[in-house]
Amino acid sequence: IIMDEKEEDKAINERLLSGSLLTETQEKTLELSEDDWQRILSGARVLSCNKNDVIIKEGTTRDCIFQMTKGRCRIMKNKGGTPFFLERNSIFGEISFMEGGVASASVIADEDNTSVNIIEG
Repeated sequence: IIMDEKEEDKAINERLLSGSLLTETQEKTLELSEDDWQRILSGARVLSCNKNDVIIKEGTTRDCIFQMTKGRCRIMKNKGGTPFFLERNSIFGEISFMEGGVASASVIADEDNTSVNIIEG
């Protein structure tokens, strides 16, 4: 199946909002050993957030991946809709990082004292 860019973006957004893309990504992360994670996170910066702090703004580009280590975040599209919630150890921002594109949704801290590792590439 050949999709144009708009159709591909729509498919990615649907998978993102349904949680299936995140689940696929999280399943792949389970293949990393504890030593692998320690090496990856050794150079990470820690971001401490309060409720409603914007971590990623929809439409922006980032050269990093995020891992939430404490608290909870919500994924929101500018056009509205039902938010999707991320829990502890969730990875996000990997799609725009790997594809060199823009963030397809905003990620916002949903609790005070939310901590996020920023893994820069």
